[in-house]
Amino acid sequence: MASAFGGSMKAELGRFPKNNAWATLHHITDLEAHCRDQIGTAREYTYELSNLGTMRVAPTTGGGIILERLIFTQCGMVAGPALGINCASVQGGPLIISITWQDGIVEEDLVGHVARELEQRLVTASDTFATV
Repeated sequence: MASAFGGSMKAELGRFPKNNAWATLHHITDLEAHCRDQIGTAREYTYELSNLGTMRVAPTTGGGIILERLIFTQCGMVAGPALGINCASVQGGPLIISITWQDGIVEEDLVGHVARELEQRLVTASDTFATV
C-alpha cells in the first residue's frame, strides 16, 4: 500500500509547476529573515505533503527491538502552509499519515473533513490496487 501510494503521489507531484517551494529553496540565504518577512502576509501554500517513504529496517537478532510502525509529525507551521500532511511507513507495516496545523489558523472541522476525505481516497485506492 505504501509503495503504491508513493508511486501515485510521485505522479501527482509531477503535475505541479517547477517553481514550487523546494525548487526555489536554494535561493534563500537567510532562512530566519525569510520566515520573518512572511509575518502578516498571506500564506503561499495551503498544504505541504512530507513523505519519509518506506523505511527499511535491518532484521533483529537476539531478541532486539522490532520496529513495526513509524509515525512522523511536524509542528504547525507559522510561516508555511496551513496544513502539514506527513506520511511514513516501515517496510511490511502500515502507512501512517498525520495531519498537523496551527491552532486558530485552520478550523478543526476542516481538518476532520480533510482527514475523512483522505481516508476515503486511500480506502478506494487500496481496493483498486488489490484488484489490479
